[in-house]
Amino acid sequence: MYVGIFGSGKWAQLISQKLHDIGIQHIIFGRNKTIPNVEDRSKIFNIKLDDVIIASSTQDHLNDLMFCLMINPTNIYIEKGLHAPINDDIRLKLKNYNIYLLNQYRFSNVIRILKKFNLNIIKSIRYSLIINSNNVSEWVPHILSIDNFIRNKENSFVIDSFGIYKIDSNVTLGIYNKNFRRMSAYIDTESYYFILDFGINNSISIFSKIRKKFKKFTFIHEDCLRKQLTYIFNGKNINLQKLNCSV
Repeated sequence: MYVGIFGSGKWAQLISQKLHDIGIQHIIFGRNKTIPNVEDRSKIFNIKLDDVIIASSTQDHLNDLMFCLMINPTNIYIEKGLHAPINDDIRLKLKNYNIYLLNQYRFSNVIRILKKFNLNIIKSIRYSLIINSNNVSEWVPHILSIDNFIRNKENSFVIDSFGIYKIDSNVTLGIYNKNFRRMSAYIDTESYYFILDFGINNSISIFSKIRKKFKKFTFIHEDCLRKQLTYIFNGKNINLQKLNCSV
């Protein structure tokens, strides 16, 4: 198995390190020549790649995706998804490929615990996204992917400014600018109230309305990225969202 990583920034380098840790051979295609083993992406035609991970700047994701189709990889994984909606012509070109959207938090123990409960009757969800930069569009896909996983949806929105947004009739997303980062979800069901927090540490708080009991589980420095990559390269893509290419 040989994996190609598109991009040579901080996130691509982090993915490279995790792949190295789990013994997956890979090569980075990017512009940053200050780090070792970075190749120009034109070299992609000289190497047989089984899988491609697109971890370049979000605005470059679509161009990189279309470029890597020329080598016909088995699977393509896109970090945080695409920056903008794709038109029908592009969807037709993509529909015969296995393209997945990466989100490390889907592999958190927080989500594993939440999925043990009956989430078929959700009264409301309030998401809170706090970031310490103005790059709103870079972070929104993370929490939309979590919502899609929780509610079995395929929603995709381009949001690039702070504010409060309505995802569905009973689901809202608030995006705020502060000097730290945190993603939270407040989920109200018939029998339980959940609070999910993602950051340096991840946690889930559970309040049973029937039993009037409260529990909290905290996972210190949970390495969700490594978990995600380990699952993927053991052939388990079940937690990932496929790119919707229906026309």
